[in-house]
Amino acid sequence: MKVFTKTTCISVTIATMMTACGTDTTVNSANKAEKVQIINATNGEKIRNEKILEQERNKGRRRLEEGILVYGQGIKGDYSTKSIQEATYKESNKNFGIVTAKIQVKNIRKDKKPYDLSEFKYFVRDSKTGDTFKGEAIPSSLEEFENLPSNTTIKYDIAFKVKKKDNLNNNYLYIDSDIEPSSRISWHLNDLTKR
Repeated sequence: MKVFTKTTCISVTIATMMTACGTDTTVNSANKAEKVQIINATNGEKIRNEKILEQERNKGRRRLEEGILVYGQGIKGDYSTKSIQEATYKESNKNFGIVTAKIQVKNIRKDKKPYDLSEFKYFVRDSKTGDTFKGEAIPSSLEEFENLPSNTTIKYDIAFKVKKKDNLNNNYLYIDSDIEPSSRISWHLNDLTKR
């Protein structure tokens, strides 16, 4: 009977140890599987982010090749640098709204002469409909606007009366000049802030 009791005790001890080892292995396997899932999710997120960045770079490159700038980007001519800082939209009446763009211009003439910005022509074109709307400069100082000193920067608004529509993201702003023609360059007036 002693042998039977000893054998039973040893069997129960071995069975308990094997169960404990098996549970530990199951827990470790579950932890490993969870870690693999986390790593795969992290890698998947990283790959998605890389694809999004690559698409943005390609989109930016394509815009520049087409002569399309975004807010903050500028062009440099022989006499000035120009950039659109932001643009907003405000409903005027049931048929029209007002787009107001803030522009920054710097006189970079090498001959150090003042620059008359009143000769700039501004227009917004809807890329879908082809509608074109002429803009008007609204400078805070007309004297400085018409006689911008060399190496001086000025900021002012340009206002456009445009047809009212639901989608405003098809508008592009052009600035042209007889002295510095740049009619093929435009700024995409996307994300117009409605106020």
